[in-house]
Amino acid sequence: MSLSKTAVLRPTTVMIIFAILTALGIYATFDLPLDLFPDIELPYVAISTSYPGAGPEEVEKRVTRPIESVISGVSGIEYLGSNSSSGSSLVYIQLTYGSNLDESMNDIRAKMDYAKEFLPDEAKTPMIYKMDPSMFPIMHYAISGNRTPEELRKYADDLTPKLEQIDGVASAYVSGGRDRAINIEIPRDRLEAYNLTITQVAKILAAQNIETAGGTITQDDLN
Repeated sequence: MSLSKTAVLRPTTVMIIFAILTALGIYATFDLPLDLFPDIELPYVAISTSYPGAGPEEVEKRVTRPIESVISGVSGIEYLGSNSSSGSSLVYIQLTYGSNLDESMNDIRAKMDYAKEFLPDEAKTPMIYKMDPSMFPIMHYAISGNRTPEELRKYADDLTPKLEQIDGVASAYVSGGRDRAINIEIPRDRLEAYNLTITQVAKILAAQNIETAGGTITQDDLN
């Protein structure tokens, strides 16, 4: 018996089947969970190193190139690139698809332990990141208004802890704006008059610009 003839002879059965399929479709639309960022492993690894006070050329010569030289010996690398900027080095690695990412990460960590001997003492410990879609932010907010960039930045910093308290929010970060800073202009003739150098003045300011505890206050047996 053909399918069309069966559908004509048994209309009730066909209606029940379509009703069940419709109910399943409605259930799948509203009740099944939806993951916009499925749990997948991307063959990308990034190595970030901070080198405060160094220019891009110095970062490239003393940090980026030594790391690239050591990491190039890792097996399974398809592409190796880098970006050197003022005070920061970023080396990104693309591994071949199908490679064991955990084994490659262990190999990279072992190579980086060896590379630390060639990095300058002022450089921070390199951070190794395994690219994960869940690391990327899913929402961006921009704050604008009739305020200075420093005031807007402070408002955003004060708002961040409140956002992190919202249920479902893992973390919140602030970027942009300007932090409050004080510029000190020193005339050259005054330095020569007092027989001082810029380095000496900077050391004196650094020694005075510190935060220390002012003591303790006791109230009702509480310090």
